Amino acid sequence: MQSILSDSHVIIVPTQTKFVEGFNRVVAESVLAGRPVVTSAVCPAISYVRSAAIEVPPNDVTAYGDALINLYKNQSLYKQKHLACLKLQEQFYDVNRSWGALLKSILVEIQAINAVT
Repeated sequence: MQSILSDSHVIIVPTQTKFVEGFNRVVAESVLAGRPVVTSAVCPAISYVRSAAIEVPPNDVTAYGDALINLYKNQSLYKQKHLACLKLQEQFYDVNRSWGALLKSILVEIQAINAVT
């Protein structure tokens, strides 16, 4: 997967309104590879990477194409999004924000509730 991302310039995550999904791991992988993301507000992960993404209207195929062309023609915009990827990477390495850390905090709260009852 890393070689595919490394060989790409942009990653498209075309989440549609009729498809409900959780956190899009490919979005984090894209940012970690320094690749800007093109997606819509329907993509749950956009809130974590908005500065590294081009947001298009959901289900609008033409808008996805236009965003790709814009990133290709506007090297300044591409560089801005690439640099944003680099700035956002640290959040995905922070063990305090991991699934394991979240699970641990939930278990601690459950134990505290059980200790009171």
